[in-house]
Parts: sequence; structure tokens; C-alpha cells
Amino acid sequence: MDREGYPVGYEVLPGNTRDEKTVAGMLDRLRTRFGATERTLCMDRGMVTAESLQVIRASEVDYVLAERRTASQQYAEQVKAGEWKLIRADEDSGEALVEVQEVGEEEGDRLILVRSQGCRQKEKGIHDRQFSGLAADLKRLEESVRQGRLVNAQKIDRRIGAVLARHPGISRRVSVVRETMPAPDAKQRPRQVVHWQVEPQREDLAGDLEGVYLLRTNVHGADAGQVWEDYVTLVRVENAFRTMKHDLRLRPICHHLPERAEAHVLFCWMAYAMYWMLQRMHRRHGGRLTGRRLLEILRGIQLGTICLHTVQGMKLELERISLPRPEEAEVLHSLRIALPRPRQRLQRVDLALVEQPGLFDQNTRL
Repeated sequence: MDREGYPVGYEVLPGNTRDEKTVAGMLDRLRTRFGATERTLCMDRGMVTAESLQVIRASEVDYVLAERRTASQQYAEQVKAGEWKLIRADEDSGEALVEVQEVGEEEGDRLILVRSQGCRQKEKGIHDRQFSGLAADLKRLEESVRQGRLVNAQKIDRRIGAVLARHPGISRRVSVVRETMPAPDAKQRPRQVVHWQVEPQREDLAGDLEGVYLLRTNVHGADAGQVWEDYVTLVRVENAFRTMKHDLRLRPICHHLPERAEAHVLFCWMAYAMYWMLQRMHRRHGGRLTGRRLLEILRGIQLGTICLHTVQGMKLELERISLPRPEEAEVLHSLRIALPRPRQRLQRVDLALVEQPGLFDQNTRL
């Protein structure tokens, strides 16, 4: 995508290829297709590994990369007490939406912390759902042990490990302990008890880091805010994938031959380019609708062909277009599109026959 979101190209890769393994080949293809133009490479954290970072540095290209989520943990003090620079704020309340903070350099790269209110809300919702599932599983385990349905210590330990493994993103916030309580008398065997609790320090640290991520870049001449603006162009790429896969029905791709899969993707890419142009033209003329909503509205305009057959075997075709409703007419006006004039076609026939009685049967209506 370019900075405005227009799709400038695409690549079709084998489906069994890991993301980070595509970096070297993609850099070569970008250099071949676009030459030595100035460009900044932006990648999300799924493609950044130590190996791919070496490849990127060897290519001598400007880059802005997102580090793994855990990378921001080592800057917890800067998150809490550092000086944040406001990049975006809510127009009504003035609440900070995006803030950035430079935290130093590493191997010649600038390290920039980003705190996003939108990411914070998203991550908090994910963590809350994950914690609800973890708490429910631990409560069931605790109750099973309390009621005596689970008494073997080794089995209890395995169940605890299985529960924590099932919730890897949130399990570090809790501590789980199994205790062996002494039996009241010699005739009874020791009783097992499971306790779990939320660790306050880990909970506070995780809360502080929600919505915070770390950027790595070798671009030294740009402001930290501009570096972030470059990085979030990835959002447009993600939105394009989402639109192609859902609105434009890219998937499922049920082709056996690679060239057919390539053709399928090509048509969807062309459709997305038209989709993007429709939305852009609509908004240039004062519209505020999304491309998805534009397609939903325009889908109501239909073209129909009425076919009439004469008793002599002639065929008359009349095209008719549905009358646009007010909302449809408004969208057409914003797109500067005029509906085509309907056509009428009569297959090759002597026009004198039209005046002869019996040319059309008695059930035909014009």
C-alpha cells in the first residue's frame, strides 16, 4: 500500500511458508519491482526475528519494526514515570489517544515506546475474557479437590499445569498452590487443598503495559511521532486484507493449480482497487460512508432484461434499470455516476412485419 492506502501490488506465496521466512525474498522482489526509490519498510512483530533483522539490516533499507510484546516489560519504569509526547488527542474530551516516548538506542536503532488508548481498550477486553476463563477453570479444580473427587497429589499437579497451559497469556498473573493438610486421625489419609490468588504486583504491571508496545527503527532524521505514523500504515494493509477476505469474498480459494489461485487473487486485488477508488471519490465530494456501506447501498440498483418472443419466433429484448431510492441517488451523485440509458434490441427482422396482425400473441404486453 502507499501512504494513502492505494494497493500498489501483491504477492502470492506458498501456504506452508512461515511469515519470517519470507523476508529475504520479499526484499529482493521489492528492490526489483520498485528500484532504488526511497522507501521505509514496516513490519509487524510476527515477522521480526533475530535472523530476519540481520537480513533487513544487510539490505540497507530504512525500517520501522514492532518488537515482541514482552520487550516493553523492561521499560516498565519509563512507562510509569517517563515523559510522554502527545501525538493524538480526543477532540471533545482532550484525552490522550496516542503518546510516544524515546527510551534510548540499541545496536544503532532508535527504540520508541508507544502508548495507544485504542490498543489498551482492545488488550484489556482480551485479557478480561482470558482471565474469566482461567478463573472459571481454577474454581472448578478447587471445588473438585474440596469435594474429594480429586485426591491424588500428582493428578492434581497435572491438572494445575494443564489449566495454566490452557491460558498462557494470562496465567502469569496468578499463583496456584497445592497443600497437603494433615489427617484428623490415623485412620484417615491426608487431605489435599488447592489455593489460588491474583498477584497484585504482576496485575499492576500488566495493567500499566496494556496498550504499550515498542518500535525499533534506523530512521534518525524523523520525529518519533512521524515514525509512529509510518508504522501505522500497516493498519491500512490489514484493513485491505480484511476487506478482500470478507467483503470481496477472496476466500475460500478452492483451486488446485497455482496459476488459477493466482488469477483468483488478481481479480480480488483489482476489485479492491475499484473499491478503494469508490470510497475515495465518495469522500472527495463530501461523503462519509465506508466502502462496505457504499456497496450495500449500490447493491439495491439492479438491471433487468425483459425478453418477449413473437409467434414468428422473433425476440425483443428490453433493458430496464430500477429507479434509485433517495439514498442510492445521493451515493450516485457523490460518485458522479449517471445510470446508463436502457437499450432495446430487436433481432434481425423486416420492420414491415411489425404492422402485420398476429405478429405478437394475445398474451404479450408492451
